[in-house]
Amino acid sequence: MNKHLLIAAALTFSSIQAMAADITPTPNSAVLICDGYTAAQANTIGGATVGTPYTATGSFIKTSFSASCSSNTIVYANNGAGGDATKFAVASASVKGNQTYKGSTTGGAIVVDEAIASGTAASAIKTKVGTTTITAAASL
Repeated sequence: MNKHLLIAAALTFSSIQAMAADITPTPNSAVLICDGYTAAQANTIGGATVGTPYTATGSFIKTSFSASCSSNTIVYANNGAGGDATKFAVASASVKGNQTYKGSTTGGAIVVDEAIASGTAASAIKTKVGTTTITAAASL
C-alpha cells in the first residue's frame, strides 16, 4: 500500500499518454523517470511490460508498473534506497512550480523539500532534484 500511495503522490501531475520509455532502475541508485522537458510521458518502471516480475537483487520493486507525468514535471526515483530492499524513494518538482518534493516508503508520505527561487532554469531544477533532493528522500 505504501508503494502505491507514494508513487501516486509523487506523480500528482499525471496524465495518460503513450509509452515513452522502459526504465530499469538499478537498486540503490537514482534514476530519472520524467525529465521536465519532454511533453507528457508514460514510462514503464522495472521492465518492458507493465505487470511483469522484476527480480533484481536488492529491489523494492517486485512487479513493473507504469508511471505517467505531465510535461514540465521532473521525477527521480531510488529503488532499494540506501541498499534497503524495503525502501523506495522519490524526488520531484515542476519546472513551473516553486518547490521540490521528496518522500519514501518510510512513513509513506511526500513532503515539501525546499523552495526554488523564481526564475531558476529548468536544467538547474533537474540537477537539484536528481542530486540533493533524491539523496534527502533516500535518507528519510
